[in-house]
Amino acid sequence: MSSPETRTRYVVAFPRIAAVDAWREILAVRERFDPLAQEIPAHVTLVFPFEDTLSDAALEMHLRRALSGCARFAVTFGGITAHENEYLFLNVKRGNDAFIALHDALYTGPLARHLNRQHTYVPHVTVGRLPAHQLAAALAATSTVTCAIDAVIDTLSLRCLTSDGTRASIVELPLPTAA
Repeated sequence: MSSPETRTRYVVAFPRIAAVDAWREILAVRERFDPLAQEIPAHVTLVFPFEDTLSDAALEMHLRRALSGCARFAVTFGGITAHENEYLFLNVKRGNDAFIALHDALYTGPLARHLNRQHTYVPHVTVGRLPAHQLAAALAATSTVTCAIDAVIDTLSLRCLTSDGTRASIVELPLPTAA
């Protein structure tokens, strides 16, 4: 009898953008500064990559239970800032509380042990990752990216990271419309 396989999974939300022209500017920033820009579309991470033997089906069941009562919501992104001396974040200006509530709900049950309490959860879209000595120049280069970008979060994506570094969707979890 073989033991269960340990897999790396994570949960993200891909914002559905209202103003595509403004979003193109964000995508250009990601192309320039984010080494993962070609690997995964712009997203907000809700459950950070974790390794576990929990089956995809059991994980999906937990996520569906955790999401009961959570509805789709509007967000506004705006402003790029540095974080932890290596990241560029596109900040959440509206919808922060909804992201935090989702994050907290998802990190219950079998995912509770994977919550890293050494870091405060800050909802954002990573648009860059670079060495600390390049941050000032990257911030200067993005200083003109100032427009507010409205979006809707209506689906979460359970994804896996394979040993060769590819990222794939396991299941898409739609959020219901608010009653």
